[in-house]
Amino acid sequence: MHNSASPLAADLLHSSDNPHIQVPDLPARRLEVQLRQRSHWHDIDRQLTLFNGHYLSVCDRQRPEQEELVINLAYLAPVPRYESGTLRQRFSMGAMALVLTLSLGAWVSSSLIPALTLAMLSVIALMLMSARPGRWVFYTALGDTPVCSVLHGFTGRKDAVRLVALLAERIEGASVVLPVGSRRLAAELAEHRRILLSGGLSRRQYQCARQRLLAQLGKRRPASEVKLA
Repeated sequence: MHNSASPLAADLLHSSDNPHIQVPDLPARRLEVQLRQRSHWHDIDRQLTLFNGHYLSVCDRQRPEQEELVINLAYLAPVPRYESGTLRQRFSMGAMALVLTLSLGAWVSSSLIPALTLAMLSVIALMLMSARPGRWVFYTALGDTPVCSVLHGFTGRKDAVRLVALLAERIEGASVVLPVGSRRLAAELAEHRRILLSGGLSRRQYQCARQRLLAQLGKRRPASEVKLA
């Protein structure tokens, strides 16, 4: 392993000094849009805040001791991937089960129908309460790693759709602030490292993203410099 510094190594070893991954301090933040998403059924209460043009803050209000996660939108792919939830499927299943229960009235005592209906409604309610909502997931552009999401299916659906569209627009414009070539890859690798240390990525997710980025770096840089990472 060589000890000579490379732009890649400098970005990784001195990431706190890297202007491309620095996050604005609280006094310097200009808040633009806020969206609170909560569901008592799913134990979810979080707030998404867009600030300073291309930063997204994600705060878990249920667990205030957790560190705020800040995402630099410049490193994301502009088109999110939509993951369908289970709410619609469970609603359809519940409706069919209710119709089936009511149709049993021709074969069971009429006195049992209210009890059966109540029991089935309780089951349907539990199914809906435990259903997983759909969500838009944003991935890093080159590391192809999920780093943030906007939930769909709670109250304020229109606000969620508008926020997703706004984030996509900001991502498109923010990418121009990044360096190009190998330094662009190195900056995104340092950004993944920052998100890992903030608790926004698991160690496995980080390692997978790192391998993808280093594979791309290996096509552009000498092997000795890639080894430094």
